[in-house]
Amino acid sequence: MAIMLLAAALPPRDAYCEGWSFDDARPEWGKFALGIVSGVAGHEFGHYLVATSKGYKVGHDGLSIVYPDAKFTRADQLQVASAGFQAQWLLSELALRTVAPGNSRPPGNFGAGVVCAHLGITLAYAVYLKDQKQG
Repeated sequence: MAIMLLAAALPPRDAYCEGWSFDDARPEWGKFALGIVSGVAGHEFGHYLVATSKGYKVGHDGLSIVYPDAKFTRADQLQVASAGFQAQWLLSELALRTVAPGNSRPPGNFGAGVVCAHLGITLAYAVYLKDQKQG
């Protein structure tokens, strides 16, 4: 299913672009914040989707997703753990992708928020969450 979703979302196309500057940007903090929230939600949904598809119960402890009484195999643990990164990568790719030929606009504030969420989550795992039991 993931391969079919990826194949449908990222068909090969020509890339179109032109110059862009910060002078052209409009600050839309609401859209940027929505992009960050969407990026985090997409990351967590990736964990949830893979865990439930493998038959594990999913709960939450604060902002962390937990799997009560789960006895993961090594393969299942890797798949569930990496599902969040795969989901956030896919969201970032979609945010940065040109939707239609000739559309040379850079990603908007929503897309920038999604990409910032991707970078922030990756940094959080690399620096802090890698050593946490639920991280």
